[in-house]
Amino acid sequence: MEIHFSKYHGTGNDFILIDNRNEKLKGDEFLFFRHLCDRHTGIGGDGLILIENQENVDFLMRYYNADGFTGSFCGNGGRCAVSFARNLGIVKERSVFLAYDGEHIASCKENEISVSLKKPDLIEHLAEGAYRLNTGSPHLVLFSFEPVSDEKAFSEGKGIRYSSLYEKEGINVNFVWNEDETWHLVTYERGVENLTLSCGTGTVAAALCIFRQNGNNHSLKLQSKGGQLTVSEEKDSNRLILTGPAVKVFDGIIHL
Repeated sequence: MEIHFSKYHGTGNDFILIDNRNEKLKGDEFLFFRHLCDRHTGIGGDGLILIENQENVDFLMRYYNADGFTGSFCGNGGRCAVSFARNLGIVKERSVFLAYDGEHIASCKENEISVSLKKPDLIEHLAEGAYRLNTGSPHLVLFSFEPVSDEKAFSEGKGIRYSSLYEKEGINVNFVWNEDETWHLVTYERGVENLTLSCGTGTVAAALCIFRQNGNNHSLKLQSKGGQLTVSEEKDSNRLILTGPAVKVFDGIIHL
């Protein structure tokens, strides 16, 4: 069976997107999805997204981690899904889609895609400079007084993710620091089991913790290795807005 796909990235966070409105895929082809995400023997990606029909919204986004299994919400993946749906003619400038954690509102302006996320009910202050919260995916946010190297982020992030506390369900570990008046972050992502160039829900989680520490709750830009994302808080609503580029890389066909 031929499977048509598109490859997108949002600030370096890359995804394989498949239009599954014809229901060719059942959604349980986990080994196939893992193979597609493999960077050596497959297409390569931090995750895979199926776009499907869904009543009362523009589309359903089904997200799979690079390990092939169903993931929770992915912020950059959601923005790429909206861009993909726009190129398919499913949506135009504004859209509403359903994902793992419920409905999301999105808007498009050329390659800049904004998607809404619900504010978490709880931000746990675990220790000085350490917070735990869920922004569609579970995150641990750790503040540092100095830049965090990739080697340190990988080693400590993996150690936390596979600790007895988080080994079963997993957690994304974000290291955050301020350098030259710019907020930076690097994320160890569960499901990918590695550092990613960017993490959308992690950026939102970091921004919320920065808002809490600094008393600023309006808008903030954060820099990851893959690029810059903006997190803003909608007035008089329970929504946060994640904005940044979503770029189509190429189309292709692969056989199942």
